[in-house]
Amino acid sequence: VAEVGEPVGELGGGEGGGFDVSHGIGQFVSAGSASGRADHQPGRRAPSLAPMPEPPRSRSVHDSAEPPADDFYARVYRVVARIPHGRVTTYGRIARALGAPRASRAVGWALKAVAASERSVLEVPCHRVVNRQGQLSGRLHFPTPLAMEERLRAEGVAFVDEDRVDLDAHLWEPTD
Repeated sequence: VAEVGEPVGELGGGEGGGFDVSHGIGQFVSAGSASGRADHQPGRRAPSLAPMPEPPRSRSVHDSAEPPADDFYARVYRVVARIPHGRVTTYGRIARALGAPRASRAVGWALKAVAASERSVLEVPCHRVVNRQGQLSGRLHFPTPLAMEERLRAEGVAFVDEDRVDLDAHLWEPTD
């Protein structure tokens, strides 16, 4: 077994070649030098890696500051807040109303951020948003898997299947 920092013999594919793990990151080494680089100078440290950038900080949906007017999530919430009691719309229709017809999933992400919060349910009735087939695709993001269905039934929304609303009777267009 080779020591850390010294070339590995046969495991690396032949005499004097191998993998060097002296810096915490494996580097291929050849028979020519301890580091596998022709410009290696003994006693000199290998260049350090650049620090990892900080991950983007997600803005909490419940920040006390009002989001900017052009914030996509805020625009989604304004459209969803307009859905009338007893009506539903789809992720795709909201995206199209916002001028982003291919952003159906982003609409879903915006609603996922508020679905589990009781405070937000009053402000953003995300239980009124279903997929294009009328299925309750967001139901698992509520406090219980049945909460979305219970809220819709309490508003008088009819179902054609166990988890599918009657879009013909209850569909609301964001342009209405």
